[in-house]
Amino acid sequence: MSWAKILDCGDAPLTFLDNTVALKQLEKAHKVVSGRKAKNPSKSQTPRIIAFGGDHTTTLPALRSAASRWGKVSVIHFDSHLDTWDPKVLGGGITQYIPKGDLRNDVRCGFDMIKARDIDRIGVDGVIKKIKERVQDTNVYISVDIDVLDPAFAPATGTAEVGGWTTRELLSILDGLEDLNVVGADVVEVAPIYDNPGETTVLAAAEVVHSLLTLMVQKPVTST
Repeated sequence: MSWAKILDCGDAPLTFLDNTVALKQLEKAHKVVSGRKAKNPSKSQTPRIIAFGGDHTTTLPALRSAASRWGKVSVIHFDSHLDTWDPKVLGGGITQYIPKGDLRNDVRCGFDMIKARDIDRIGVDGVIKKIKERVQDTNVYISVDIDVLDPAFAPATGTAEVGGWTTRELLSILDGLEDLNVVGADVVEVAPIYDNPGETTVLAAAEVVHSLLTLMVQKPVTST
């Protein structure tokens, strides 16, 4: 698309000595970038950001920043773990059986869940349909934890879970979200030090980023 321009904004400076300070630094960096107006006023005036993270905590400041620029946003969260359980309660993986008690906080937070093995029952098209029915025409933030993929396809992550999706399945689902108003995204939990010589995980993550960029370019969105 001739109207779209992609920029690498580099690394956000942050301290490793204090997590609270680091989160504030990340949110400020996100806001600095998203606060710059695009040159083409007929299209998306607010830059849309894809963040590359280590720990999935980086999504929190990115979401806060996105909400400050775009208003209320829906979140599509791809992950092999809940990441939303109450800190007082031990959590579990969503590639496997989860005790109902672990889901209470997700219900309270308003999450609907599609489990990894649902794809065997409803297929890729069924997963896409359920996601679209949930978010409808709202502004959307997509967060992809690379461990949503089975370790056979993405071994280089800190908390791999057996029973995840294939790379092809994830990419097909992302590509099927082409009509959504994607205003921000991230790809997290990639740990290159754990990758194999063929860099399977890094290649998968790069292709996921490409799919997310494509979603943004296909659908211009104007902030309020």
